[in-house]
Amino acid sequence: MSLDNCARCGRIFFADKSDLCPGCEAEDEKKLWEIRAFLREEGPATMEEVHQKTGVSKDLILKFIQRGNISCLEPRETGEDDWREVF
Repeated sequence: MSLDNCARCGRIFFADKSDLCPGCEAEDEKKLWEIRAFLREEGPATMEEVHQKTGVSKDLILKFIQRGNISCLEPRETGEDDWREVF
């Protein structure tokens, strides 16, 4: 472990596996649960819908997708470029 500054808030913390301090990691975890609760209630939704309804930034939604916390379905067969996120 080494001392590092949090990539988001700048606080000094003991870096282990994340570039975020424990406080910012906890905030992200809370936002992930908000997304999951929204998806459980509403079903599949576009990233824009998730962003608008939960207030979670699109960058953070993408981070959750990249980490495998939530996943994307294929675009609908209507030919629209409409990705659907599900947990």
